[in-house]
Amino acid sequence: MQTHHEIARTVAEEFGLLEPNGTLAQVDSLTMIDIVVALEDAANVKIPAHELRAETFMSLDSIVAMLGRIQEPGR
Repeated sequence: MQTHHEIARTVAEEFGLLEPNGTLAQVDSLTMIDIVVALEDAANVKIPAHELRAETFMSLDSIVAMLGRIQEPGR
């Protein structure tokens, strides 16, 4: 089973988004939908609407944190 970090990195690399400084390249709204679907499939989660904001997808760390919030509610 992949860690949240491995999932985030794999999806970011799949879409060519990973910048050298660890941030993610900006994407258009259609690509963002593809990224969300890829993350949901890879992590076996459903990303709730309140997590679909720019801050969530600014870096690998922010995606990892979001995956943690979804898979470990109440933390």
